[in-house]
Amino acid sequence: MGRSTVSLMIRLLAKKGLVAQSVNPRDQRSDAIVLTRQGKSALGRASAAFDQAQADLMSALSEGDKAVFLKGLNAIISARAEDQRKKTTAKTLQRRKSKHLRRKRVRAHLVTKA
Repeated sequence: MGRSTVSLMIRLLAKKGLVAQSVNPRDQRSDAIVLTRQGKSALGRASAAFDQAQADLMSALSEGDKAVFLKGLNAIISARAEDQRKKTTAKTLQRRKSKHLRRKRVRAHLVTKA
């Protein structure tokens, strides 16, 4: 998830009263996000609903099939996470390279004017 998406999600959760946002006391440059009482309650309900849905889905499978299914699912999740990490790393490197090139152009411009 990108920064703007995370920021939007936090704003939406805060608007619904599920999280509270404040300045991080350990690092003034960042925010601290905490679940409110209402957020903890909603998380509990969502977790219970997820657990029930998962149990219903898995009830049709034998123990061996469950193990195979979960192993495959974990492999997919890991691969997607690795792909996302690579994309994020590539974007970060590209931003750094662009920033470096802009600085170089500014320095070159300053030198030619002097």
